[in-house]
Amino acid sequence: RRGAAGIEGQRVEYPHRLVSLELTPPGPLPHDFSAYLTDRGLRLVYPLPGGRVRLYLQTEPDELRGLTADGFADWLARAVREVPALDGLVPALPEAVGSKQTFAVGRYLADRLAAPGLALVGEAAYAVHPMAAQGMNTAITSAASLAEQIARALDGSAPGDGGARLGAAAADAALRAYEEERRPTLVQAAKTSANAARMVTDLAWPGRVVGRRAVRCTGANARLLHTVTHNMAGLGPRPLTPLDRLQQIGLLPDPRAHRVPTA
Repeated sequence: RRGAAGIEGQRVEYPHRLVSLELTPPGPLPHDFSAYLTDRGLRLVYPLPGGRVRLYLQTEPDELRGLTADGFADWLARAVREVPALDGLVPALPEAVGSKQTFAVGRYLADRLAAPGLALVGEAAYAVHPMAAQGMNTAITSAASLAEQIARALDGSAPGDGGARLGAAAADAALRAYEEERRPTLVQAAKTSANAARMVTDLAWPGRVVGRRAVRCTGANARLLHTVTHNMAGLGPRPLTPLDRLQQIGLLPDPRAHRVPTA
């Protein structure tokens, strides 16, 4: 456990719940991860192996309380039919009702990524809203960073029986280097993912107006879209400037909108 290693962190809950279902639709599967915005919140769908589809639907904390199985089935059908792009899932809804899971949604980032003899990778260190869909990306990039730091330490170590071995001091130095390299990136990824989740899940009218506008303007701006995607994927911190923020919600024009940043 993180606490036993002296590593703390605070989980922050979002003010909504997600309903998750697994479907096997009869028609063509969606080709990619897609998020749809409705007046009642997020509808999220992505393909799984074996001809299956995962569907997430945003709800208020007590919206489904007290519903019978038939009541939930009616709610589900209405929620899916609000999005014309999801019409192909409707025939599979009755059989999917039994797979329903409702859960709270939160975000988390550990205060540290390493302790003597211990490294945190993936959800042990970092969790974001499912809408961001970046948990796997950041886990992969963090694992690659950890492997790279250990490989560097091994290159500088003395050979032993069966190959190079790391002493405790060298191993801990590699773990500290991993933390120094990855945590700033995860901090930025967590911030970007939280902002993106808030833009599409906030149902209060100020949040809806600003959030939907930011989604549209970001999608139409190649430079900002590349930067936001880069940050959410955990590839490295590229913070948005105050000017970027004003351009992101369309209050100022962006003469560099067509310029995609170089790697």
